[in-house]
This record gives sequence, C-alpha cells and structure tokens, in this order.
Amino acid sequence: MNYEVGFCQKKCMTWENALEFAIRHNFNHIELECDFIGKNEKLREDYIKTIAKKAQENNISLSVHCVNGINLAEKVYLIRCASVEIMKKSVELANKLGALWVTTHLGVAGTSNIDSYKKRIEYAAQSINEIMRYSENIKICVENLPKSNGETSKHYFGSELSELKFIKDQFLGKIAFTLDIGHLNIYNSKKDAADILETIVPYTMALHIHSNDGHNDQHYAFETGSMNEWILEEYGLELLNKYLLIECYSLKDIIATKKKIVNLIEEGQ
Repeated sequence: MNYEVGFCQKKCMTWENALEFAIRHNFNHIELECDFIGKNEKLREDYIKTIAKKAQENNISLSVHCVNGINLAEKVYLIRCASVEIMKKSVELANKLGALWVTTHLGVAGTSNIDSYKKRIEYAAQSINEIMRYSENIKICVENLPKSNGETSKHYFGSELSELKFIKDQFLGKIAFTLDIGHLNIYNSKKDAADILETIVPYTMALHIHSNDGHNDQHYAFETGSMNEWILEEYGLELLNKYLLIECYSLKDIIATKKKIVNLIEEGQ
C-alpha cells in the first residue's frame, strides 16, 4: 500500500536542513514554515528556485504553513486585511516553490464575548473567499486548532465542531482541511473527536501527527495507546491516501514517530 510520510519543518531547522533531513531519512514531503514573510533575504528568487529544484530532484513534495500569528477572523477590518495579505504572500511563495497547498489557521478571539464568535467565523469565511480568488493553483487547507479549557482568555477558531462545519459548508469541495490529531486530543472526548473527524476527514488533504498530555499543545512524539493511534486505527484506510505529516519539535521525536507510524500501518495491512 502506498502512503506519503513527511514532516513539518520547525524552528529547529532551516529549509536547507529540512531538505537534507528528508533525504537522509526517506521522507516524501515537507511542510515549510514561512514565518519570515516580509523579510526580503528569505524571499530571494534564487533561494526559492534552489529549494524547489532540490525538492523536485529528490521526489520530495512541498506545502507551506502560513504565519501562525495571522487572524482571518479578526474583528478589526484593517488588521484582518493585513492577515489576508500575508496569506496572499504565502500563496505566492507556494506557487514559486511548486507547493501543493498552504495550511492556515483561522484565528483567535478573547473569551469575554462568546456571542461574537458567529460573526467572527463569518469574517474568517470572507477572508478565505478573498484569498481563494488569489490562489487559483494552490489549495487552501484550514487546520483544526486546540480547544480551550475555558480558563484561558483565548478561543481558537477551528477548535469547535460548529466552526469547522460552517467552513466546510461555505466552501464545499473548494478548500481542504489539515487534520491536526494532536490538537484534536486537547480537551476533546473520543465522541467529540469522532464528530469532528466525521465532518472533515472526507475533505482532508493532510494530517499533522504529534502527541500531548491532553491539556497542552506540546508536540511530543507519537504515543501508542494515545488519541493518535485510535484515529489511525479507526480511520486507517481513509487516512492512508492523505499526507501523513509529523509535527514534532525535535528531530529525535520526528524519527521516532515515523518508525511508529510505519510499523502501525504495516501491521494493519
């Protein structure tokens, strides 16, 4: 059975380091961070062409993860516009790299006015609609985010089933999702997780795979007996045609997680 295992490049490595690491450990895909958008030295045409060429020569496909701090659901119009412009630059970069998609977060809000969330998710949809007019050749993938425990002052859009359903229904078939199963493990029961999976798995382009203690977004190595394993076993065949991307913070955890995923897949065949 064919399956694609890759990883998300984090701050522990540069783009060049990520490519060398992928080649050395036989990864098929890299999701590149672009938190440097706006810093011209990283956007040189020759630099981008070199990365794209080396990836292509080694049969490594690419995607781009947009800047984590953008807020497509921001209530202040000018700030929201700035987030849309950053996304457009990410799409432009993805095009130059020959990337397949751009993963994005929807945004964040305070918890003092829950009644405003419906309007804010509508703002996010408007932002995506604007970005899609600019991204003809690049798929936009919305990532599910971790649920708040109710004690923090932040709400992450895309953490609730109703928000993911709204985005899915607004853009049926026109966008995709990046299913982060580490995020799904945070303050969700198996029933909550199953409801979200039922909603977005058919429209999922890639998975972000990592583990945590169920309370904090720690990006640890894959753990057997965890939500990760349950999801991969429950939805195995349906998920194997997605890109399986390991999103751990350390190189050691990326390698350990790849081994566990490959073993789990091959044992199930």
